[in-house]
Amino acid sequence: MAVKDVTFHDALSPENGYKWHLIYEDASENKVYSTDSQYVLDVSKNIYVSGNNNSLYLCSGSNISKFIFRIKGNYSKFFIGEDARLIGEVNVSGSRQNFIVGKNTTFQNVTVIIKEHSNVIVGDGCMFSSKIEIRTSDSHSIFDTITGKRINVPGDVIIGNHVWLGKDVIVSKNIIINDNCIVGAKAFVNKSLVDSYCLYAGVPARLIRRNVNWTRELIPIDNE
Repeated sequence: MAVKDVTFHDALSPENGYKWHLIYEDASENKVYSTDSQYVLDVSKNIYVSGNNNSLYLCSGSNISKFIFRIKGNYSKFFIGEDARLIGEVNVSGSRQNFIVGKNTTFQNVTVIIKEHSNVIVGDGCMFSSKIEIRTSDSHSIFDTITGKRINVPGDVIIGNHVWLGKDVIVSKNIIINDNCIVGAKAFVNKSLVDSYCLYAGVPARLIRRNVNWTRELIPIDNE
């Protein structure tokens, strides 16, 4: 299934083998579920909620001990896949917004800002470096002085499987980054990166090289 097609119905479906255990619930019906009934989570350090009926789903092996959820609103959902390891925070303002992170994805230090009825979806096996910012809104308005119409429209950020974001990358609103991409350090992504197996870099991000891929392992150089 392409990452752009992932929904919470898909992610939480029994057909995908998930059996959820309720591990926390507060008086406002904000809930935390896990596939591991023994999942250890310090809610007082990781989750700050002003709202009700928000749900966090944690798959076994995921680690969010250094990741903070700041939620202002109602009925939003969060899904963290198997063996994902996240450092950073997600800030959600507004209701019925989703944050999905796939399995085996790592955040070294990432800030995610979700507002204005938008979602952020990150696929499987991604590697995000430090000081990265992903946002679905500019948090202010830019408008045409003649028509008065707002021109900086908010929107979803969808990042595919096996994407590497370098240090200090900023990913703006209304963006799709396709599978198997590399985005170089300090790049500003303000348009979708639609071609796979490509290296992008720069401000704004542009195509640098095709037919490349990456791995976490160091491959020996031929002359070594």
